[in-house]
Amino acid sequence: MRTFEVILPTEKMIRVRTFDDNEFDVIASEGASILFDLVNEDGVYFFGDCEDKNGNTTYFIRFLNREDRRVTFYSLDLKDFYDLVSLYMANQYNSDIPLDYLHHCLYHIVEEISEYEVV
Repeated sequence: MRTFEVILPTEKMIRVRTFDDNEFDVIASEGASILFDLVNEDGVYFFGDCEDKNGNTTYFIRFLNREDRRVTFYSLDLKDFYDLVSLYMANQYNSDIPLDYLHHCLYHIVEEISEYEVV
């Protein structure tokens, strides 16, 4: 698992951890739930939570890249995860609230981290 600091468009800095399938199997050993998915031109983002054998909960975003079909997992602190989920939920209850900002935040997370990772 690698940890990155990502600056969102509002200049807020969040801590994001990335992990692979094997690491996900460990942190989700007691189960995982997908709360919702969000599809855009970049791919599909699955928002969820999971629990390990010690009862620790991880809040994650699973990103399926449309271009190369690569899957990346991102873990966020609860507050930062909640902030992104609340943007999605606000749109679901009031369609006048666009998802543009959420898409922009997700783009920043994926792009800033991909600059440091070797594919």
